[in-house]
Amino acid sequence: SVSGIKNISIEDAKYLFDNGLVNFIDVDLAEAYRDKRIDRAVSMPIDRLDDMLPGYAGYLNQKPVVVYCHGRGGKSKTAVEKLYNAGHKKVLRLPDGLRKWESVGYPMYKNPRMGR
Repeated sequence: SVSGIKNISIEDAKYLFDNGLVNFIDVDLAEAYRDKRIDRAVSMPIDRLDDMLPGYAGYLNQKPVVVYCHGRGGKSKTAVEKLYNAGHKKVLRLPDGLRKWESVGYPMYKNPRMGR
């Protein structure tokens, strides 16, 4: 069951970000991650997540993780379920993650070639 999965508010996510209490995981596709992302987020694209899980086990267990994608939250929901079922229980989902983060002006990396 995935009933233990919690959504997190943008304000709580920013507090955890500022205090280094969580790691952020961008589960959108690699191209989207290259264009822009939450600052310091690690890329674990949804289409490669299963293959990446073993190599990232240490990272995922280091701190709780906040999972987000660049759309409405479909990819982050799937990713959180995969992580949870793989035994990573300290997983938080940031719905509307990148769009909301960007709209309030929180720290981001943007590829300078994108011109936006």
